[in-house]
Amino acid sequence: MIKYILIIISINFFFGCNKKGVNDSLKDKPTNGQDQGHAKLDAWKVNSLGQEGHGGDAVVCFSIPIEQALYRVTPKKNSSCLRNLPCENKSETASDQEQNGPAKVMWRMTDVGRKSIRSAKPLEQFLAERITGLNPVIAQLNQGTLTTGYNLLRSKLAHLPAAYEKNEEIHQALGWLEEDGIATEYGLADINDSGFATGINQKSCKELQAVVRKDNQLWYDPDIIGHFDTAGKILIQLHEEIYRWGKLQDQSNSQYGDWAHGTSINTRHLILKILKPNISTKLLNTNLKVLGFSSLFWQNRFAVPTPVGQFMTSDVCLGESMIIKNYLDKNRNINSVDMRDYLVSRYLLDELKSVQPILLSNYPRTLSELVSYTLNFTSGDESSFWQVFRGLWSDLNSESACLPIN
Repeated sequence: MIKYILIIISINFFFGCNKKGVNDSLKDKPTNGQDQGHAKLDAWKVNSLGQEGHGGDAVVCFSIPIEQALYRVTPKKNSSCLRNLPCENKSETASDQEQNGPAKVMWRMTDVGRKSIRSAKPLEQFLAERITGLNPVIAQLNQGTLTTGYNLLRSKLAHLPAAYEKNEEIHQALGWLEEDGIATEYGLADINDSGFATGINQKSCKELQAVVRKDNQLWYDPDIIGHFDTAGKILIQLHEEIYRWGKLQDQSNSQYGDWAHGTSINTRHLILKILKPNISTKLLNTNLKVLGFSSLFWQNRFAVPTPVGQFMTSDVCLGESMIIKNYLDKNRNINSVDMRDYLVSRYLLDELKSVQPILLSNYPRTLSELVSYTLNFTSGDESSFWQVFRGLWSDLNSESACLPIN
C-alpha cells in the first residue's frame, strides 16, 4: 500500500466535518493491530490526504464490522498549512469556506478493511435505487458500456445546447475518471459537501469519499471505485462534471448576488432528475434553473423568447433567425445602434430591465456570438459592421446552429 502521496500542494485544504450518523464508537486508532502512530498525522500528511477540493461520496459496505474496517484520524492543531509554505485563504465560491471548514476527524480504511469491501456505489446510485421507477434505468446502464450509458444520460441535455456544451467542456477538461484521474490508496479525506443521506446500515457500511476534485484534476480511491458497477462509474463521472459545472456557475453568478452550490446537494438532485425515464426538456430546463445551473437562475421575469434564468431550447432557437430577418425586412434603414437596442431588448434584459450580458451563456453559441458582436460594436464603419453581422446571421441559419457544439 502506498503510505502517502509524494505530492505537496501549497493550498489551505478544507476537510469535511464528521457526518451525522457516523458510528462514534470508532476510536482514534486502528483496531486491527496497525501502528497507532498513524492515527495522529503530521501536517504535511493531512494536507496530502485530502487534496482539497470537491468530490463524490460512496456508500461502502464491508464484510467485517465497521469498527475493524475503519479508523479515525485526528489532524494535529494548526495543521491546515504545509510546512514553510503560505496558506491560501480562498475558495471557489464564497460559500465554500463556510460549508467546508477544517474537520475535527477524518476516516481511513484499515488494511483489512480495504480487503473486506463487500460493495460500493456512489451516493446517487444508493438513492436512485430507493426511488420508484429508477431501478430499470440503473439496470439499463449496467447492460451497456461506460461510454454508451454516459452518452445516454447526457443526451437528455441535447435540446438545451448551452447546457450541453457546458457539460461537454467540463468533460473534456476533467477526462474519464479511471483514465485521467490520479489513483491513491492512501485514502481521501472526507469533504463535508454531500448533504445528508439516510438508510445506510451503520453496522457494516459507511459513506466514504471516493473521488476528490481540485480544479480540473480528479483523485480517486481505486479500492472503492473498483467495486462500482458500470452504472456507478457513469454516475460518479456525471457527479464530478455536474458539480464542477455548478461551482463554475456560482463563480459567474456570485458577482450578481447569488450562488447555489456550497454543497453537492443540487448536483445530486439534478442527476436523479436526469435518471428519470422520458423526462421532458421543459421539466429538465426548470430543474436546471431551480437548482442553480444557469445564469441569473433566481430571477423570474417572463421574457420572449426565453424567460430570464432559463436555457434557450433548440426549438426556440430555430425560429430566431427568421425573427431577426423579419425585423431587418421591416426596418431597412437601421444602423448598428438600432440593431443593438433590438437584440438587447429581446435577449439581455433582467427583471429590473437592466442589461445583463451574462444571459448570453444561457443561449446557443451561434446566437450568443451574434448578440455579443452587436453589443460590443461601439463605433466604426457601418458597412463593416453589417458585413460581419450578416455573416454571423448566416451562421444562425445553418442546420447545426441550434444544436450542441461537440
